[in-house]
Amino acid sequence: MATRAQRRAAPSLGNYSNRIVRGLAQTTHYMDPGLAERWTEMVGPELAALCRPGRLTGSPGSGRSLEVIVSNGAAATRVTLHQTDIVAAANRVLGPSQVARLTIRQNTSTSADTNTGANKASPARTDSGGAAKLAGVLDRFRRS
Repeated sequence: MATRAQRRAAPSLGNYSNRIVRGLAQTTHYMDPGLAERWTEMVGPELAALCRPGRLTGSPGSGRSLEVIVSNGAAATRVTLHQTDIVAAANRVLGPSQVARLTIRQNTSTSADTNTGANKASPARTDSGGAAKLAGVLDRFRRS
């Protein structure tokens, strides 16, 4: 009995979606696709985990502003400390004097915040003394 030839694997969804996102980014001018593709290489893996590129605003002749989206205030402070390096790296990718400054925008509804529960109120803030009472009860329980 003859066997069929092995089927080719399905095309990669990542490659297909990258083409769609690249096309949308070019038509809406929300973000430069080249910048998004090389973001980790530009800012390093440590900063890339804290932020992502957003839109380029302004006219190319006057030096545009690059919006960088961060998830929390600590990340915004870290990005602020490295902003001259990020602007220099963006100009290496986009061309000389294309980006003059960064605009840092904090987006509190990122998946990282919702997964860790950072948006929820802490029990110490909503509970008047309940956390201290609980700690006392647990301490007495451990001693017994």
